[in-house]
Amino acid sequence: MVKNPKGTQHRGKNRDYDQEYAAYGGTPKQIKKQTERVLARRAETKRVGHKIPTDMQVDHIKPLAKGGGNAKGNLRVITAKANEHKGDRKA
Repeated sequence: MVKNPKGTQHRGKNRDYDQEYAAYGGTPKQIKKQTERVLARRAETKRVGHKIPTDMQVDHIKPLAKGGGNAKGNLRVITAKANEHKGDRKA
């Protein structure tokens, strides 16, 4: 990949990461989702009493997208692989 002033060369196309962030990641909806994920990790870290290893993730038993929240009873620490495999299949 060749760097350029606007971003990077990716599969022959220039990507402007600032523009991508403004169009998607910087929207109020995405900022709110990211904030919820950060707060969930912080709460679960406090509950377990130590830093959560980087290969582990905080999982919402009932996903936020399906009405779940950041309550203690809805959070658990599982491996990143297990969390990615789970997806939003559980209700």
